[in-house]
Amino acid sequence: MLDKNSSMPLSGEDIMRQFLPTSPYVAHLGIRLVSIQPGEAVLALPFIPEVVTTITQFWLKG
Repeated sequence: MLDKNSSMPLSGEDIMRQFLPTSPYVAHLGIRLVSIQPGEAVLALPFIPEVVTTITQFWLKG
C-alpha cells in the first residue's frame, strides 16, 4: 500500500491508523486504539454482554 502523497510504502502503523477508524466491524465492537509503535499495537475491547460466548462466560466465572 502506498501513501497517497508519495510513492513511499505505508508502514504497518500507518495502515492500522487508517484502517481502524474506518472499519465497520471495529466500530461495531467498540474497539479503540490505545497505543501503537513499530511492532506493537495495544487495542481496547469493551465488555459487551451481547457478544459474550460460552467460553467467555466459563472464563469469567473462573
